[in-house]
Amino acid sequence: MANYSKEERQKLRVQWKDNLNEWKESGLGPALWCKAQDIPYSQFCYWKKKIFEKCDQVASQESFIEIPETRVPSTIEVRFEELTIQISKNFDYSDLQRCIQLLRNL
Repeated sequence: MANYSKEERQKLRVQWKDNLNEWKESGLGPALWCKAQDIPYSQFCYWKKKIFEKCDQVASQESFIEIPETRVPSTIEVRFEELTIQISKNFDYSDLQRCIQLLRNL
């Protein structure tokens, strides 16, 4: 922004804050939104980084977000009528395929 006055830079920042809010509300991915708005994707990335980087710096100083631990079950249980199959997380895919094929032939 070498040739812009201070007021012009401020107007651009406000305009891009509005643009980024519109993008978030649109539910579109950045590339699709840029295409629909006829805005170069590189320009979008520049402003997103410039505006959100400052927000992120402020947020990181003011808050802490706890990320809960996600647990993956050690087994999956498949029930079909009176049959029950338990599949461990380290299962052999070919064994499962054979088992499913056998069930289909019942």
